Amino acid sequence: MKLLELERLNKTIVLRFNREKSYNAMNGELITQFNQAVIEIEKMDCKTVILTGKGAAFSAGGDVKSMLKVKQNQRAAFFKILTTPLHNAILNIVQSKKIWIAAVNGIAAGAGVSAALSCDLTVASENAKFILSYEKIGLTPDGGSTFFLNEALGSKKALEILLTDPLIDSSEALKLNLIYKRFNDSSLISETLNLAQAINNKSYDAMLASKMLIRKPYYEKLKIQLEREAESISRLSGTDNASIGMNAFVKKEKALFK
Repeated sequence: MKLLELERLNKTIVLRFNREKSYNAMNGELITQFNQAVIEIEKMDCKTVILTGKGAAFSAGGDVKSMLKVKQNQRAAFFKILTTPLHNAILNIVQSKKIWIAAVNGIAAGAGVSAALSCDLTVASENAKFILSYEKIGLTPDGGSTFFLNEALGSKKALEILLTDPLIDSSEALKLNLIYKRFNDSSLISETLNLAQAINNKSYDAMLASKMLIRKPYYEKLKIQLEREAESISRLSGTDNASIGMNAFVKKEKALFK
């Protein structure tokens, strides 16, 4: 089953997460297909890519139900495998020779936040919301969100968000400079396509060069931080608190951590 939809519109590709019934939660299969799609798009004749979600959500982040199917003593290895293609996709977006635009519809949680912030531009619908939620399941972030939040907000505000885990609506995200613009829910994709077309009509050489001037200086730093994130989430995934948190999350209960 294809867990991503790819649509070509002239010089723009629209890439949609396609696990609508699961709010586009990222299981191993979706993450693998996402990584492969990013690689394939790089070979295509396009200038811009819009990343969005099908249905009511951008992405609910990691699929906690699938995580719980893995035995506690095997989860560290499982997360090492899981984060590898996710982090490859994030790195490839950052160094891509395409301009990536995240169009956040509905909820972006966990790794969904990371995917949205990894893009060159991030826009959102009025009803869009952002939340990390890692602390609810006894884990630390992956996908580069610690890096992107630190870059956008500074270490103090980034840590505040990590420790308090607020639900950030699109209005607040705009004030925090996490997103470029917010659009009416019904016009999100059409407005994002207009934005992509405006970029397509500019000197692509100049647009790409501008991207590289901003992106290249911190690429190696991001790569190192992704390695740190992968080590941290893998290590914590095998703890009792992670099991407590994930079970409580699935049951929609408050976790009683040790």
